[in-house]
Amino acid sequence: MRAFWLIVLVPLATAGYLAVRVSAEDTALHRHELQGLLDGRLDDVRTRPSQAVATLERELAEQLADAPATRDELRALRVPLARQVFRLDRNGKRLYPRDDADASAGEREFLVRTESIWSGRAILDDRGDGDGDTAPPAPPPRHWHRQHDNLFALARRQSHGWLSWYWAEGLQLMFWRRAPDGGVIGAELERIAVLARIVGALPTTELADGRMELADSRGETVHQWGPMLGTTGTPDAVASLEPPLDSWQLRYYISPAQREALTRGVGAGLFLGVGALALALLGLAVYVHREYARRLRDAADRVGFVTRVSHELRTPLMNIRMYGELLEEHAEDDDQLRRARVIVAETQRLGRLIDNVLAFARHQRGTLVAAADRIDVEAAVREAVAKFEPALEARSIAVRLDLAPTPRVRAGVDAFDQIVVNLLSNVEKYAAAGGEVSVSTRQVNGHVVVTVADRGPGVPARERDKIFEPFHRANESLTGASGTGIGLSIARELARAAGGELALVDSERGARFELFLPVAGDEP
Repeated sequence: MRAFWLIVLVPLATAGYLAVRVSAEDTALHRHELQGLLDGRLDDVRTRPSQAVATLERELAEQLADAPATRDELRALRVPLARQVFRLDRNGKRLYPRDDADASAGEREFLVRTESIWSGRAILDDRGDGDGDTAPPAPPPRHWHRQHDNLFALARRQSHGWLSWYWAEGLQLMFWRRAPDGGVIGAELERIAVLARIVGALPTTELADGRMELADSRGETVHQWGPMLGTTGTPDAVASLEPPLDSWQLRYYISPAQREALTRGVGAGLFLGVGALALALLGLAVYVHREYARRLRDAADRVGFVTRVSHELRTPLMNIRMYGELLEEHAEDDDQLRRARVIVAETQRLGRLIDNVLAFARHQRGTLVAAADRIDVEAAVREAVAKFEPALEARSIAVRLDLAPTPRVRAGVDAFDQIVVNLLSNVEKYAAAGGEVSVSTRQVNGHVVVTVADRGPGVPARERDKIFEPFHRANESLTGASGTGIGLSIARELARAAGGELALVDSERGARFELFLPVAGDEP
């Protein structure tokens, strides 16, 4: 009776463990989806400052289109939002403002602020305060040009653009365009006026929950909206604006209650489901204890994959239990070795089945990843064949090896072994009548090819396109063989995870499978 309850409790414990794992994975998935949702909302808002900058760019381009060339005309030129206008001639010489006795105080201040531009540092990272010796925390924009570029050289490559640099209160912006005479005309913009344009483009409606804020290059908040005003902490999502404001950021904060609601997984419902499953299993266990044989046959007709797996697990466990009890009841005798070998064989069979089921589960979750070992193909093939040779001998199947020298391949040792063993298992189940299986290796271009061929009935033409599909099995009545129908599917997915392929190729007799694996590089 103790063994019976052990059989009942082990699946329940396994189900509980899997419930915890699924709940954790579900929570992680909800967090990922939440991050995508927040990033999407920020992207929607981020386009508005970009549109405002584009509109401002068109306005400035039109206002500077005439490009006067004399100092008096340039002084008289009025450009909205402009703090100072400048002009270069067709040779790159600055026409206005000039650093001479006639320069006004405002023009002299402009030349001081923009000294880094006229000195040829087109990266423009004079980011200090008014004295130019304190840098803000933000890095210089990534999109600007090479160190040796200057504004005139830049204007020869494109018709207009933006320059940004740091001075005094923070990021400064300058718009320029190529003049009709080949020179350059542009304007330094009032920082406050630009900020007003940007803020005016942001949404005016309140957020239902949370807070968004616009932060400048120093990380200071210049505008915020939403019901959570004044709160602090780490933002839930951050997005940089597009050039020339890419040192500014939009930050999104949501309330703890909203975060909890959006990341709540299926944990509670899942555990309730597991509890219901536990009760169902307990009731079913009592029922199965009385009508085990009959219910097993009925269940095999009604359920698919889970029942086949249960059947494959049940038979080895019954053999282990039976022969284990015999060994316990009897003293050492001549049968002990034979019984031990049966136990080992059945244990290996169960291990292969569990490996296939776990590999299939990983494939379904998208987490099937092959290890990157450097495999000696000949040694690995011999080891896999040696593991399966007793089972083949029991079915009177001879093994013929033709292993040519090949370079090492890059794949997981366990995955390679599982692929070859699955192919040999198919031979044992379906091709015993042929009496022989051959395993050979060769190199083809950058791949090593492992061929497993039998002399059995082969794969019917109507089944060839479906042979690698999960759960697909040929007519069992033809061979009497049982199985889960996932062995070949798992073998192919393991091969593909290693960068190779498993294919069923044409053969005059029997079935012929070829495993392609890429040759490993020279690295250790």
